[in-house]
Amino acid sequence: FSPSLPTPPSDFLVVAHYGTVTDVYTFGVDSKWKPVDRISASSLCLWQALKFLWLRMSLAEYVIWFFVLLSGGVCFTNSMAALKGSPGKPPKLQSYLFWHTAWHLSLPVGAWVWMIFRWRRLYGAELS
Repeated sequence: FSPSLPTPPSDFLVVAHYGTVTDVYTFGVDSKWKPVDRISASSLCLWQALKFLWLRMSLAEYVIWFFVLLSGGVCFTNSMAALKGSPGKPPKLQSYLFWHTAWHLSLPVGAWVWMIFRWRRLYGAELS
């Protein structure tokens, strides 16, 4: 990858790993890191969702951006539904872990795919 690429993909994977470990390792236990994780996730999601206000994108970039946000929203909603459980039934831990892990991967990986697409559209160059 080029050193001029704004964010290397490894940064996204570190964030995805950190968030998952923070949530899973401290599952069911109070932790000082949970509010930090929520603030970080909320601000990053808001930044991603409002990107269209200050950034010109091609139609293809809008489509990718929309589906990245949609996939993240579906993963997050399903993880919260699994965590809540059904009336009179406990939370579905395995379902929560699956959807929450997907949530932590969908937005970073999707943002990386969007950036690679944008990079190639703007600069017409292969990343090396």
